[in-house]
Amino acid sequence: MALEMCPKGARGYGITSYVCLLDNLIDHADDVRELRFRGVLVNCLGNDQQVADLFNELATDRTPDPKAYVDIITKIHKHLNNKCKVTIATTYNTHFNTPWSKVATFAATLGLALSAVQAWYSVLSAK
Repeated sequence: MALEMCPKGARGYGITSYVCLLDNLIDHADDVRELRFRGVLVNCLGNDQQVADLFNELATDRTPDPKAYVDIITKIHKHLNNKCKVTIATTYNTHFNTPWSKVATFAATLGLALSAVQAWYSVLSAK
């Protein structure tokens, strides 16, 4: 980033724009953990909070190239504005955050399906 700011340095603001993009994505250690899990970041600093602090500090008072990552930002905004996807993701992450909740939901669904089949056959056999 410092080389990009020099008068005879690299042209364009690619690194600065990328750091600002990551700063927009990272606010807390949980954001760093998610980006590490997805393979976007590799953490060699120690803990995720240090990485979050680093990006939040590096991007302070920096001006990125507004056209550098416009397609990615547009896709992020489009995804976040899709109420159905956001609601499904929020519900899934809130109610199915442990393996036992998934097993319990599967067992309850299987029990309801078997009860429906039993009721269907009892109606057919009563005729």
